[in-house]
Amino acid sequence: MMTKPLDQEARVRGMLGELFRQAFSKRPLSLARTRSNGQTIVRGLDAVSQDEDIVAEIKSHRHTEKAFANTRFPPAMLACRYLELCGARTKLMVFTDAAFCRRFKAAADGLLASDIEVVWADLAGNRFTNT
Repeated sequence: MMTKPLDQEARVRGMLGELFRQAFSKRPLSLARTRSNGQTIVRGLDAVSQDEDIVAEIKSHRHTEKAFANTRFPPAMLACRYLELCGARTKLMVFTDAAFCRRFKAAADGLLASDIEVVWADLAGNRFTNT
């Protein structure tokens, strides 16, 4: 049975909590940038640790080549840009579909900031992997 994307996000937050031994929540976080008017940029992130030292964006897209370039890849890259602007020590781009994760890593090679780790959340195995 296929689970809904929001259910998958909640599951990944739980897995992150177990891995890093602290609670994660979906909430807004101030980014390390300001707008031209001096206002701090705030972005809602899918997973933020209690101490705000670990952040993650979670994507539950299923891979299809047709949809990848047009509708799936650009939002995932934008999510990585927001991670890049976070002041967190650990920044994770998490995918719940292994095929999508592999395809994203290939397409984004050389485009991502070096401090962003792209991982697959194996929901069935309750683990993360670099696939």
